[in-house]
Amino acid sequence: MNPIFIALSFLTIIPFKTIEIQNHDLKSSLKFFPLVGLMLGFILYFMTFLPFNSGILSLFIVLVWVVITGGFHLDGVADVFDAIGSLQNREKAFEIMKDSRIGAIGVIALILVILAKFVFIKNIILIAPLYIILSPVAGRFAINFLSWRLNYAKEKGLGKSIVEFTDNTTFIFSLIFTGIAFGIVDLKLIFLFIDLLFFLYFCSVFFERKFNGITGDILGCMVELSELFILFGGLFFVNR
Repeated sequence: MNPIFIALSFLTIIPFKTIEIQNHDLKSSLKFFPLVGLMLGFILYFMTFLPFNSGILSLFIVLVWVVITGGFHLDGVADVFDAIGSLQNREKAFEIMKDSRIGAIGVIALILVILAKFVFIKNIILIAPLYIILSPVAGRFAINFLSWRLNYAKEKGLGKSIVEFTDNTTFIFSLIFTGIAFGIVDLKLIFLFIDLLFFLYFCSVFFERKFNGITGDILGCMVELSELFILFGGLFFVNR
């Protein structure tokens, strides 16, 4: 169970921080990232049974979502969009992402991401609440996908170990697990999973050209964008 606890400590605020993390434990924990997303997804799904109207319930779900993950990935959204919007060279973009201050573009990106998540959740819990389970799964799978496909773009950083330890076995395990999760929730969502793969691939091409790889901030940003992609895609597929 130690690798699962380590994955939980990386991706949530659940207090398993006291575990002594060795390199082999970290490496073995990476394939369980989508499983952590599944756990989070079930928490959010069971919240849909609370006796509130859809607006209040959606706000509450977004709040719990941010609290459980510590808002860590949202920080990545702000940093990455500030860096992209700066239109500076790669080194300057890295400096912007490292800066603790947030720029106007980052603020706008944060507002739009949170607002979009609220709107998508508000609609999806009315017609297919089970689909909400898959959004956190996709977000954590995005970490595995990008870490497998791209190199780490800096000499050091929070996400470097994750990228270095993500091998073919880790990726294939997370790929199969995520695909099965989509198929169990609704067989037709296998097509949404395939769409997710294309989305992640094209994003990886962009980051490879823009930053020559990925950083921890980029991984966090892609968690949020992948979650939104699945919520939006779920709304499309439920009406087909």
